[in-house]
Amino acid sequence: MTLSFLLIDENENSYAHIQKCIQNESRVKLVHHCTSVSKAKKYLAAHRVNFILMDPNFTKTQAIASFSTLTTTLPVVLISARTKDAIKGFDMGAFDFVLKPFTMERFDLTLRRLIQQDYVMEKKQNSKASSFLEVRCDLMTEKIKYNSIEYIEAMGDYIKIVTDDRKYVVLMSMKSVVDLLPSNSFFRCHKSFIINLKRIINYNGKEIALNNKKIPLSRFRKNEFKSLIQSN
Repeated sequence: MTLSFLLIDENENSYAHIQKCIQNESRVKLVHHCTSVSKAKKYLAAHRVNFILMDPNFTKTQAIASFSTLTTTLPVVLISARTKDAIKGFDMGAFDFVLKPFTMERFDLTLRRLIQQDYVMEKKQNSKASSFLEVRCDLMTEKIKYNSIEYIEAMGDYIKIVTDDRKYVVLMSMKSVVDLLPSNSFFRCHKSFIINLKRIINYNGKEIALNNKKIPLSRFRKNEFKSLIQSN
């Protein structure tokens, strides 16, 4: 399996550097380089890729709005020398973050997670039509009932799924797992947490109390959360 990707980076030299780093890597192919999101959108209108690698340059106001439109259609991997971009990017749905200077050693982990994402997407429709979440854990395929999940927590490159009876540690991104969950029952309230809405005891503007844990509520997601709660 070879994953194709588009690079979005204002730096003209990025294409050559990344291409050199991945030249012996059969799992991935860099197909095009754009210096702006507007150029990337024109390219994507006529071509298909598996994911986007992007230096978002969040120091520019317009970059935030542009980035948000991309994450709804494709996995977006951020690449930046600005570590604060990771926090902002994850809050807006980034799939992963790779710190510049780009290295194949770190990108290898991203590729493994993207390949896992392909497995997730294959299971997506079946999972949403059923009453359970299917994941790979400790070399086994586990079926976890939705109503048994209290919350899901990010743990670096893994996630921890906390249920009534057990905790599952799975190599998967938060974006991948939220795509598998029914949106009317689960909500990503923070870059590091997804909650089961049916387990909420009470909440305020900063945190949500579940049966066994208090979960932070991101200020970026506060309005969306309140609208969701009011509509249910």
